[in-house]
Amino acid sequence: MRSHKPPHPRPVFHRSVLNAAITGVLLGMVGLPQLSQAADCVWQGGAGNWTDANWATCNGTFPGAADTATVSNGTITLDVAANILQFTSSGGTVGGNNDLNITNLTHFTGAVSTQSGTGTTLAQGGLLIDGGRLDLFDSRSLVNAAGQTANWNAGNIRL
Repeated sequence: MRSHKPPHPRPVFHRSVLNAAITGVLLGMVGLPQLSQAADCVWQGGAGNWTDANWATCNGTFPGAADTATVSNGTITLDVAANILQFTSSGGTVGGNNDLNITNLTHFTGAVSTQSGTGTTLAQGGLLIDGGRLDLFDSRSLVNAAGQTANWNAGNIRL
């Protein structure tokens, strides 16, 4: 006597239903916000707030946690507490009563760079001063995070 095998079960979903479901999911993803790309933001000079649109190559906004910021002239007021990836100053003034937190290297080079106001600039990834002059005015604090290296190769610091 032969054993009788039950017929092969049919798929629960027909292929066209499965294809329609996958297509719907993919089309739904089209409307999702895209992750922004990190930017190398450069202050264009003049006076303004950190949140102003005076930053070049910054995806139409001001520098954020994944961005680098470069200042070579002008005056920037920190109208918000700012968190950025890296900071380079070869001139100009960054001031205000809010803090500037830099995850990677904080670099002051060439010309006169000024930090002013009552906030704190926190160099979480180390500090490099290699030329020109760094001025700290109005009780602004420049803090090199614990365990990080601070290199002062050239230039002056004026308090």
